[in-house]
Amino acid sequence: MLNRYSPEFKYLHTLGYPIRGNRRTYNFFKPRLRWSVFKGNHVIFSFSDTYELLIYDVEGKLIRKIIKKYKPVKISREELAYMRKVVRLPPNIRLIVPKHHTAFQRFTVDDEDRIFVQTWEKTKDGKAYMYDVFNSDGICMTNVPLNSAPKVWKKNKLYTIEEDEEGYQYVVRYKVVWE
Repeated sequence: MLNRYSPEFKYLHTLGYPIRGNRRTYNFFKPRLRWSVFKGNHVIFSFSDTYELLIYDVEGKLIRKIIKKYKPVKISREELAYMRKVVRLPPNIRLIVPKHHTAFQRFTVDDEDRIFVQTWEKTKDGKAYMYDVFNSDGICMTNVPLNSAPKVWKKNKLYTIEEDEEGYQYVVRYKVVWE
């Protein structure tokens, strides 16, 4: 849930819905709360257990839902092995491992209110993730592969942070052309 407050810190309203959890279990691949500012004072809110983006107006009223069918992507043995290696759980915590990833990873919005949703689907060579691209009215226009998560979309330029073979990171700027 997201709570909205006035500049004087007076509670105004809540967006979304409560999320329940269990403190005795842990899921490496659990759904995540995602949100972004959209069209001025609108907010896109989603919990990645479903492919549903909820758009709220400034008063906290739900004004649109963007729902898309998706093909569940299985969690690979390599992903699970990596998570077990980097996350150490206390012995009293039971690990939960679902068969599939969540509906999507994350989303971002550009300066023209296009929505880019990073799915779990990869390109055939496994080097890039597929992104579903929605226009500002919530219509899916296309899907495109991107090598790394977008950091900034501005004036039809996409900025990412990428890494070379030696592990050095660098900023890449792409020109985006819409046809």
